[in-house]
Amino acid sequence: MKKQAVCVLALCLVLILGGCGDMTLVPDMTDEQMELTSQYAATILLKHSKEYDDGIMSVEEMEKLMKRTIIPTAVPTPEPEKNDKDGNVQDDFIGDGGESGVVTDNRTFSDFFGFEGVDFAVTGYEIKDSYPDGEGEFFFAMDATPGTKLLILHVDVKNNNPADTYVDVLSMKVKCRIFLNDGPQINALTTLLSDDLKTLQDTIPAGTTINDVVIIEIPEADAMNIDNSKIELMVRTNEDSLRRQIN
Repeated sequence: MKKQAVCVLALCLVLILGGCGDMTLVPDMTDEQMELTSQYAATILLKHSKEYDDGIMSVEEMEKLMKRTIIPTAVPTPEPEKNDKDGNVQDDFIGDGGESGVVTDNRTFSDFFGFEGVDFAVTGYEIKDSYPDGEGEFFFAMDATPGTKLLILHVDVKNNNPADTYVDVLSMKVKCRIFLNDGPQINALTTLLSDDLKTLQDTIPAGTTINDVVIIEIPEADAMNIDNSKIELMVRTNEDSLRRQIN
């Protein structure tokens, strides 16, 4: 029964993270990687369950036992473009006013996520071949596919409340997109990283800050000129969206 429960819960997490996209886009993994992924996924789900206690290894215990595991990068499923009646591509954010009469959206990312007393702020970005760094400890990691680099946006989530605060971004089903130099949208990768902003679901102690990330892959040529690029982040749900320049 325990093994069946683990498999079911692992499948649930895969569905949550992957949505209803093309299952052919799931990255190839070795048997060992599949086993580690299933164990980790089940543990992450079980740690949020108040009704299940069957001796499954805790996250802390698993961290001591397991080593760095590289998960091949999954290709995000592209979403179809939205066109207006004249065939023009519609952008998914509120404009910045002017003669067009579009209403200015002065909200911040904190306003968008809407957790009282909790601030969300993009603090910077970096270009890497893999993320995260480190050896000898358990964590899931990802490597850029050949010919690309990882662009990692760092997002600080700060609890300004006098009490511990539960922050559940996962249930919002947030999608993140990044735009370089007003080019086409680049969908953020869905990962098993513990600090993926889209899957944040945790209690943040009073007065503390945690760091989460949004990650995309970009061509190496773009990565070489990233310092001269305009970078914008869009966060969206089915009901709302917000797009802001972050550099």
